[in-house]
Amino acid sequence: MMTPPPPPPPPTASMDHHPTGRSYKNGPAQRGVTQRLVVDEVRSEMTRRRTEKSTEEAGDSTTLIVYNPILSPILQCGPVCGLIALVEAAQVLLPYRDDEVTPRRLNPDALLEEAVRLGMTKLGEMFSAFDMQRLAKTWFHCDSTLLDTSDVEATWSLLVDHLLHGNVALIPYDADYNHGPTLRKGHSAHWAVIHGVVIPSVPVSLLGSALSEEGNDSDPDFRVLNPNKLSASMNIILSTKTPCTTSSLSCVIAHHGKSMRPAVWNFHDLMASNQNLVQVSQKIAASPAGSYIFGDIETELCSKLVLLQKSSDTLC
Repeated sequence: MMTPPPPPPPPTASMDHHPTGRSYKNGPAQRGVTQRLVVDEVRSEMTRRRTEKSTEEAGDSTTLIVYNPILSPILQCGPVCGLIALVEAAQVLLPYRDDEVTPRRLNPDALLEEAVRLGMTKLGEMFSAFDMQRLAKTWFHCDSTLLDTSDVEATWSLLVDHLLHGNVALIPYDADYNHGPTLRKGHSAHWAVIHGVVIPSVPVSLLGSALSEEGNDSDPDFRVLNPNKLSASMNIILSTKTPCTTSSLSCVIAHHGKSMRPAVWNFHDLMASNQNLVQVSQKIAASPAGSYIFGDIETELCSKLVLLQKSSDTLC
């Protein structure tokens, strides 16, 4: 009687979560299309928040959209939202290089391997803003600042200045059924990259030369600026003179691994979600030991914002 062949080896944990063997799926490059989508999403959110233009926005004021485009959005496969957000952030921060290093650095699977090697994750889950900051440094060599978001007004001011200089930020929050911010005490924790802000009631006179430099002044209600297309002197002027106090219409432009579309979220809603991350979900808490890597998320995630910026002496 012939001896039956041995059974095949069990699938790895990563393959259980990633049936295709990959942690991601690339979307099409979106340049002009993305900008139109962003304006449409901003218009929709602003309309939902108000029924008519407020008196403070009348006259010579406009809504300023500061927007650092992500060139190729990525859909996640498995619990890799933080790694996808970090790769998308690097798309903004990394200069284009026709070499062999940059494509590998921008590959989410390669980043997942590195995070596993460093003992930060098992399947791609990232329950620590400190680990995200460390991974940004070791893999992309990005400079970063870990910001406490408890002071909402100070956070908005720093975020606006940060984005006006062509940078991005990573934020953990609780995701609702539509992946927007909600309050579930961390049970649906998710990561997104913030790559833009929506600032209401900006004087048009302040933006005159910037709009000329950008070449985008066709819509009187919404003016879009890409800081990476502006001169350094104009970035400084805008960052020092743009209103930095929040209103009910202040929004962020973000992207996450569950959608190809840009998201426009109310800033105060996002801050409330970010500040309510105190527990992992029951599913994760009750999982067998070693299934995931997580600690006290109230310390590791709650009220944390990772500001990423370009570094003169590195890959970013």
